[in-house]
Amino acid sequence: MRLICAVFLVTSALSFAGIAIADEQERVAVVEDTAGQSTEVTGLHIDVDTRYELCDGSCLVVKTGTLEMCIPMEDLVSVVQTGELSTVKYVLNGQEFTAKGKLRGGVQGKSDFGGFYISTTNIRRIEFKSPPTPGGGSEVSGPPILKLTLLDGSIVPVTRLRRFYRYFSRDGYIMGGEWKTGVEEGIVFSRGESTSSVAMQDIAKVDFGADDTVSVTLRNGKSATGKVSSSDPFCGTSEKGCFIIEKEFIKSIEIAGGAK
Repeated sequence: MRLICAVFLVTSALSFAGIAIADEQERVAVVEDTAGQSTEVTGLHIDVDTRYELCDGSCLVVKTGTLEMCIPMEDLVSVVQTGELSTVKYVLNGQEFTAKGKLRGGVQGKSDFGGFYISTTNIRRIEFKSPPTPGGGSEVSGPPILKLTLLDGSIVPVTRLRRFYRYFSRDGYIMGGEWKTGVEEGIVFSRGESTSSVAMQDIAKVDFGADDTVSVTLRNGKSATGKVSSSDPFCGTSEKGCFIIEKEFIKSIEIAGGAK
């Protein structure tokens, strides 16, 4: 009898888990375009540049001034677009946030009529029929350990900071090659004819200057100057979620604890 009950309980638990997973996968969004046409869409995901997916998977990108917020699709509550600006509501750590700015890329999914695609410039609103998973959205754990000081004087506390890289590789090719992309947790800068790569955990402060110059101070007190690439942006995690920021907007990066 106990064995039968145990089997029943396990089977029931798996069934409920399966239902929960299915419900999450089948979360339905009503997408209304600027012509007033509404479409019910499942499997909603964003068609954007690869670097945004490296930051936080499939996410809705909202450019809010110097920061580009990357909001995971499973955390979205609604999107309302008026003119060129959108108001995006989402859930993080069980708390609802609002981001206002310009959207990037396009939205894809499935409808009753097959594949669905719409440019974000043609969206009037997106409303989900069910809220994000109970308990709420993605989580940002741990206190801020870095501080970004921007050129406009504003300060952004950050729990994690990475930098994108992109280069053309000819490895394995007799002719031609391919572009390689990824993220790294550190600062890469050139010193004369050599290149230095320093992990974030070893850095106390980074100061950016004119013409791509940089000064790197280590936690042991040593420092060096050099140059960094101007085309590779940073990807950070703040209390409001994942974001991307271009190097040109950053004045300095300070790591908690400073130099020893």
